[in-house]
Amino acid sequence: MSRADYLSKYLSGPEEKKKKKKSKKGSSATNVAVIVGGVHSMKDEVESQDALLATAQDGENEYLPAKVELPIASKENKGFKRIDNGQISKPMETQTVAKEQPKTVYRDQSGRIIDLDTKRQEMKEKAEKKALEDEQLRDQINTGDLDKLSREEKSQAESEAKRFAYATTDKQYVDHMKSRRHFEDPMASFETTDNSRQETTTKIGRPVYNEGIHPSNRFNIKAGYFWDGIDRSNGFEDRLLEKRNQQYVQKVTTKASLESYTEYDFE
Repeated sequence: MSRADYLSKYLSGPEEKKKKKKSKKGSSATNVAVIVGGVHSMKDEVESQDALLATAQDGENEYLPAKVELPIASKENKGFKRIDNGQISKPMETQTVAKEQPKTVYRDQSGRIIDLDTKRQEMKEKAEKKALEDEQLRDQINTGDLDKLSREEKSQAESEAKRFAYATTDKQYVDHMKSRRHFEDPMASFETTDNSRQETTTKIGRPVYNEGIHPSNRFNIKAGYFWDGIDRSNGFEDRLLEKRNQQYVQKVTTKASLESYTEYDFE
């Protein structure tokens, strides 16, 4: 006999007998496990858990809370009891249709009702009228007498304008042709027209100098009525006009020479 067999035979303890535990009825819901030879049996534990669940579903376990379903009672509104005669008055039925919201009423300081649409229209018209008046006042301040007169003449000419061309027998056409001065007209010196007043006065009625030649200037302003005919300037206006004329002539001649040079085709 080997040494290992000898030790296993004489040193191991006696075999323990298997013991079974009986479960009591109505016991608490605890897990029951059976130990066989020092080893925990999982099969017995699962069987005990299934038994506990079955008893819990059947309602036999007194330790689990019981579920009680109560019917929901609808509370009836019986109304209110009157104090004077003791009769019960039923509540009024709620209206399903919502009423229209009342419009907001606006009033002024005196208490009169104000219509917002009418008030807005009045304020708009007042603002437009004020803007038009301001524009007219600004135009009147920035416009001189001569500009006003020219505008009036233009508006009058537009109002008197005709749609069709003038005929040679038209009175307005004949007066216009008679007012024109022709070169070497022998009767021009004997003819008296209203143009004499226009030559001695401006369009706004102010007198001008008509005794001789007016000195030239870049603004084409005529001499005053009380001018004695003596030129007291330093000659700046004459030199300026002369220089401008020279520049214009040089520009025209240069352009003409370039155009004439390009006419020839050199091969």
